[in-house]
Amino acid sequence: MKVLVITVAGKSSRFNQEAEIPVLKCLYKPFPEEPTILQRIIEQYEQYDKFVLVGGYLFQTLQQYVEKDLKAAQEKIDLVFNPRYEEKGTMYSLYLGLKEAEKYDVNELVFTEGDIIADSESVEKLQKQNKDVVTINREPIWADRAVVAYLDEMQHIRYFYDTEHKSLMFNGKIKAVFNSGQVWKFMDPKRLFFLNSQLTEEEQSQTNLVLIQKYFEKLEPEDLEILQFREWCNCNTREDYVRGIKK
Repeated sequence: MKVLVITVAGKSSRFNQEAEIPVLKCLYKPFPEEPTILQRIIEQYEQYDKFVLVGGYLFQTLQQYVEKDLKAAQEKIDLVFNPRYEEKGTMYSLYLGLKEAEKYDVNELVFTEGDIIADSESVEKLQKQNKDVVTINREPIWADRAVVAYLDEMQHIRYFYDTEHKSLMFNGKIKAVFNSGQVWKFMDPKRLFFLNSQLTEEEQSQTNLVLIQKYFEKLEPEDLEILQFREWCNCNTREDYVRGIKK
């Protein structure tokens, strides 16, 4: 079974910063002719068997959207509520999503954050890969918006991110530096589920990079595919969203 895990639990503070009415950014739709981010993602992975969707903030709104606007995929969607979305980091949403996915006989799992717009051609390439995949993009690396992926001296993938959006500090020797595409493919779900089950309470409170790092850091370069999105946007703000759909 092929499973897609999508996390959309956060409050989207930057996205709603100057808005009169707060929204879930994965459901933001200022232009009637354009699909929501969530709809785009679901349609791009329509061949997958199960969608595990983890929500928290405005959860009832998310439920209503799934029931009304995602009818074609509704039977495939497992909607999971994160009751600790305000106190925990992004890791806890992924933790809950993987706990749900573990119920199935999974042989391939993709995880995407729910505010990512990526071109369908690149997403299709990701789905066709028979290796574990980390994605990157062509955007400049800014501390207030980028998740940094880099290759260390042994060419093992590593990640870091400034939760305060202020500055980035590199430690050690580095072979290459990338802006992460924030979508990952895991070809060994059993190992992923095991690592998830071993997370401490403190680790569950951090960013999802904790688990992603644990999974990918031991992989040899030849066992890993680094896939670059042709078009990509992380919708941190509403301006980002408009920019993303115009690409």
